[in-house]
Amino acid sequence: MSTANISFYANETDAQVVLDWLIAQNEIGFIVADGEKRWRALHSVKLSQIVGAKHWLWHIPSGPLPLLQDYRQPILQVENPWIGWREIRTGADKSLPYFGSAPTGTFLLSLSPVSRYFNEQIGQPKELAPPGLRVLGRSDFTYPGKTEKPPNQTLAFWKRLEKFMFSAGVPVDPHGSMRPEKDPTPASVANNYDWIALPGALAEMRAGVPWRPNPD
Repeated sequence: MSTANISFYANETDAQVVLDWLIAQNEIGFIVADGEKRWRALHSVKLSQIVGAKHWLWHIPSGPLPLLQDYRQPILQVENPWIGWREIRTGADKSLPYFGSAPTGTFLLSLSPVSRYFNEQIGQPKELAPPGLRVLGRSDFTYPGKTEKPPNQTLAFWKRLEKFMFSAGVPVDPHGSMRPEKDPTPASVANNYDWIALPGALAEMRAGVPWRPNPD
């Protein structure tokens, strides 16, 4: 069974490996800010451009990006994502362009090698990490439109991404224990029961570096 979310731990070295893999596929456009309410797609980015924040990844073979107008107005298309466009209708998260509630041609990437926080309790504020304490952050790939009959080639790419991530990592419990006896598969990480630790992050975990269960 395939999941619509891949939660994982990746230190800076792992994050670069993941980014290099995405670029090498030649199927992904990285959507970055290009001014107020303006966005553009790039074929390649540096790690420093996307680390520590959420970014949309456009699966190019899925077709044009949607350009949403005001409510009840027809949905347009972004004419040329590589040149850039101005957003008409924004979503709740102003740090991202809005493609609707479940876009089928885009994935969401949150890449956080390091967390600013150490922990938090239910109903309590986040606890800032003490100075000098390194805490591995949680990273995520999310496919909001996976259940909305996505294009076959986009679903195939998502499954290939899953295979790449699961082949490289070891399952860990998000709340603090490693599960090296289990093989990471889409089924084993369904519902975030287990998350994936990539090699660099795993080595740090085994050396005692804490990891944070929730995204920053």
